[in-house]
Amino acid sequence: MHLQDGYTHANWIFSDEIIKNVTSFDFTSSYPYTMCTHKFPMTEFKKCNIKRVEQMSDSFAYLVVVRFKNIKSKYYNNFISQSKCLRIRNGRYDNGRVISAEELEIVLTDIDFKFLLSVYTGTYEILESYYSRYDYLPKELVNFILDKYVIKTEYKDVVGKEVEYALEKAKYNSIYGMCVTNNIRDDVIFDNETGWSEIPISNEEILKKLDYEKRRGFLSFSWRVLGHSFSEDIIFYLI
Repeated sequence: MHLQDGYTHANWIFSDEIIKNVTSFDFTSSYPYTMCTHKFPMTEFKKCNIKRVEQMSDSFAYLVVVRFKNIKSKYYNNFISQSKCLRIRNGRYDNGRVISAEELEIVLTDIDFKFLLSVYTGTYEILESYYSRYDYLPKELVNFILDKYVIKTEYKDVVGKEVEYALEKAKYNSIYGMCVTNNIRDDVIFDNETGWSEIPISNEEILKKLDYEKRRGFLSFSWRVLGHSFSEDIIFYLI
């Protein structure tokens, strides 16, 4: 099994089997820790002309549209989600994950791109690329996270303070949750006669909402999607 961030996909060679003598461990407050100690995209993304991974600077975050050819996983764990690909030709799948493909196109962050190059074989072509400068999150936000951690910890394992601890922990965890809330989504409508339906958002509406988020938003979706994650530093394989 591969432990990287939220990866919970089963190793297909052990599917439907009971595995004994398995252990695990947890990183306390891993996401808030990452927000306080790692760098994130802090400027508006601009188009660039990156063509090779070697051209990527550690000072910048990148978004890339990549075309892979003859791609194949090196391991029994498979990490590319079929649903996230823009196009796939002659793919082989493990319950929705790509084992191999003659060709596929996908949008990736620099972190995901470098990771996939380490766990898949094949060739690649970067079709589009965008960059943003990496920097630490605003000091006010970091201090707020640290203050919330102190308050939460004061109630932990204190008899009679179980409710207070649960409330403070929920507030503390919501800091990360707010960063991964995507406010630009299709409208979902419920009608008593027809039931649920989805109305795709138009490009014009997307641009309006992006402009609103740019002017009024106090957190950034890219701080989670493109930030350096703790999982980038520690990756485990049990093969």
